[in-house]
Amino acid sequence: MTKILELCEKHIKVKDLVARDGKTYCNIFVQRVCKDFGYDGFEGLTANLIHELAGRSPEQWKKCDAATAQFSANDGFLVIASILGSPHGHVAIVCEGVSLISQKWQARAPSVASVGVKNEFTTANWAFREQPNYFVYEGKQRIS
Repeated sequence: MTKILELCEKHIKVKDLVARDGKTYCNIFVQRVCKDFGYDGFEGLTANLIHELAGRSPEQWKKCDAATAQFSANDGFLVIASILGSPHGHVAIVCEGVSLISQKWQARAPSVASVGVKNEFTTANWAFREQPNYFVYEGKQRIS
């Protein structure tokens, strides 16, 4: 088991991240996992702002495809999946696991830890309405 999976398991079931009053807390989940990994650049950001920061910081966050996201997560690297939305987007952590071919997307869907209406380990096609972007953290070597 990778350190990323351990960090996701640590945070995914925390009571203050359970959806309530029409609010979900994907951004806080991603912030906590990233901070425990050693990256605190997402602190205080919404899902949309996390997505935008990762997209404009190629020296720290390398954009990749779904297959590379899964491979990197399996190898112990920190990987996020994200999408913009209105009024808010969604972010999740790509976890150690197996990507599946999504019938909805006709493309690979990596394993993710997602906090939202449901807090669960699933595949990206169930956590996102459309294909997200994937970003591998380049600022620090993997930990396992």
